[in-house]
Amino acid sequence: MEPRIFKFGTPYEEMFQSLAVTPEDEAYFTRNGVLQLCQRGAAVKRAPQRWQDMPSGDVSKHNVVIAFEERIFDAVMEDLQ
Repeated sequence: MEPRIFKFGTPYEEMFQSLAVTPEDEAYFTRNGVLQLCQRGAAVKRAPQRWQDMPSGDVSKHNVVIAFEERIFDAVMEDLQ
């Protein structure tokens, strides 16, 4: 199966629908956890965001940052230092 690539800002719902077009696709992406990842992300925000693309003024407005994965947390912490 060819990789599916989505740009940052693509809504999770749109990704989910694109990945579950056929029963075979849906089964494949359910098995490897990608559809669950889309559902988890959609429950929190509309679309993936690149922390690095946020203007520093917007970043400084945040009191709390939630990262679901340790590698993401580490990247955010490194970027803030």
